[in-house]
Amino acid sequence: MKQANTLSIVLMVILGMIWGSSFILIKKGLIYLSADELGALRIVISFLALSPIAIRKLKSYSKSDILYLGLSGLTGSLAPAFLFAFAELKLHSSLAGVLNSLTPIFTLLAGLFFFQLRPSLKSYLGIALGLYGASMLILYSHGGEMGFNNIEYSILPMLGAASYGININLIKKKLSHIPPIEITSSSFFVIGIPAFIYLLSTDLFTKILETPDTIRGIGYVSILSLVGTALALIIFNNLIKMSGPIYASSVTYLIPIFAILWGLFDGEQLETISFLWCGIILIGIFLINGPAKEKAVNKLDIKGGKLKKVKI
Repeated sequence: MKQANTLSIVLMVILGMIWGSSFILIKKGLIYLSADELGALRIVISFLALSPIAIRKLKSYSKSDILYLGLSGLTGSLAPAFLFAFAELKLHSSLAGVLNSLTPIFTLLAGLFFFQLRPSLKSYLGIALGLYGASMLILYSHGGEMGFNNIEYSILPMLGAASYGININLIKKKLSHIPPIEITSSSFFVIGIPAFIYLLSTDLFTKILETPDTIRGIGYVSILSLVGTALALIIFNNLIKMSGPIYASSVTYLIPIFAILWGLFDGEQLETISFLWCGIILIGIFLINGPAKEKAVNKLDIKGGKLKKVKI
């Protein structure tokens, strides 16, 4: 794994602040928009903002590049935009933010199943702890009385985190030769057109004409799209290239902190025991992301003609 430097740490904190704030923006947007309108609009605004960059570059990509860019847009933006919007119809924004922190676990699982990654025993333990903490958090986030329907809604952020995990591996394994801003803009261009067509089929434009307050909801989604989606993904894709997929996904250590703070500020209540389950999730993520133990081995020094001990 590549080592973190000062710039990658700064980018990590900025991303934590941006993405940790996105869940409260979704919550506010849902006051004025339906979940599918919010999800589609989030993609369309980013698509319109980034299209000038994408149009100049798309012709230079191979067919396989365009395929993987489309898959990256689907898994890294389109699917999560809808999954988290529908989840927050029933869940607190803070809980959605905490469940999003499972991204490193699903990054590892996606690498295991699709990209021949070989996790260590410690990583398997981290996966088990993280999923256990998430399960308990879902069951006890409302005093252990969460209904079956709400459990179904709680699965949606986990699916969003799994989608992010697949995308992180896709970028690292299949799109590493493309600059981050091009990955972001081109992937939005591929998914933006169908999202725009879908948006035309909704009641959004009727709402704008009949309910002036809808503009306020569009304002929340615009901030979410331009800052929390487009700009953040450019930063994130840079972070993946600089420090590797597992390190980049550990931005989710910070996301729950900001999500919980925003939720508390907005009057949400988180059960005291929920902090225990959050802690277990973070311990699991730490076990996955923790630095590998260095091994001392003997290696032949060709120039010197003798063995010397080095660390790998």
